[in-house]
This record gives sequence, C-alpha cells and structure tokens, in this order.
Amino acid sequence: MKAIILIATIFIGFNTFAASTIVHPFKTEFYSNSGDLNFSATLQQACRYEVPNWSDSAEYKTNYKKYDLPIKNKKLSNGLTRHTLELKNTKYLEVKGLFKPTKECMSEIVFEIKDAKYSVGWANQFKRAISFKIWDLGNFRGGDTSFNISKFERQVENIVFSFKYYPYPSQVTIFLMADGEKISNLLSTSAAINSKTQMPYRLKR
Repeated sequence: MKAIILIATIFIGFNTFAASTIVHPFKTEFYSNSGDLNFSATLQQACRYEVPNWSDSAEYKTNYKKYDLPIKNKKLSNGLTRHTLELKNTKYLEVKGLFKPTKECMSEIVFEIKDAKYSVGWANQFKRAISFKIWDLGNFRGGDTSFNISKFERQVENIVFSFKYYPYPSQVTIFLMADGEKISNLLSTSAAINSKTQMPYRLKR
C-alpha cells in the first residue's frame, strides 16, 4: 500500500508541477540627440526541463519565444528625440507535463543602442554600426515567476543617451553616456579611425 501511495505521489508531482514566466505590460521613455542614435529592444522568454541521461552533467530541452518590442520616436523642439518603448500585451510562457523534472523558466530584455552615423570600420565593416547592448538578464527559476521590469527601467527611464568618441593614433574609443556621464558598468568599444576626420568611418547604407 505504501508503495502504491509513493508511486502515486511521484506521478502526481511529475504531472502537476509546472514552471512559468510572465511579463506584464509596461512603458518607458528615454531620449537621444535627434539623428545620432537608433534603438531596438527584444523580449526573450525560455522554459526548459531536464532530460534524463546517464552522464554526470544535466541535459535540458528548452523552448524559446522572442518578441521585438516597438519603439516610437518623436522629435522635440529642444533638439532631442523622445523614444517610447512599450509592451502592450502580457507575455506568458510555461512548461508542464508528465515526466518533465526540473522545470524552469526565465524572461529577459536585450536593449541595443546603435550609432546612426558611424561604423565599426574594422575589416571593412562600414555597414555595421557601432553599438552597445544593455542586458537585463534573467535566470532560470522553478515555479511561477514574474519578470521585474524595475531594474531595466532604472537603466533607461528618462535617460538622455549619447556616444562619446576619443580618437587615438590607431583607433577611436567609444563610451556609452547616460545624461553626459559614462556608464561605469559597461565597457567601452572601439572603431577604426579615419585619419582625415579623426572620427570613425561614416556608416554606409
């Protein structure tokens, strides 16, 4: 009898335990000097479960969903452009089912800022814009989880973004600026220098 109860408990556990991740609607605004930068944002969700194997390392099967988030741009009279990033509908992903142990889910936002004028230039990459990414990375977690947008909002809300260029003999070093200050936790990047202008090479379309 105890064995039957134990088997039933395991069966119910495998069948009912699930993991999920949810992102509720949000809206945030930020700024840049008109014509200088382009922005994009992607919401990524993933759920996984462990696949039984005979090795020492865990193996997972993962399901992904990806959403490009719309950004509306409005030029202002002060020379800035206001960018409005908005998720209008709730996004939800889950994993459940029989014999799917160690179920976990996550959500994250990838926010990319691209130069509208200058290219990387290295190895003739004149069509590739100088860019930075701000990652609000998620971690796989069990149970039902809700994405906390506040950390991402603290990084972008009402911020005026810009690039700062420092020419050197062999390259241009670029920093991402927030309200005129270097973002301390983000590394600089570099671009090939145009010796005539002491700036990166212009971006080719």
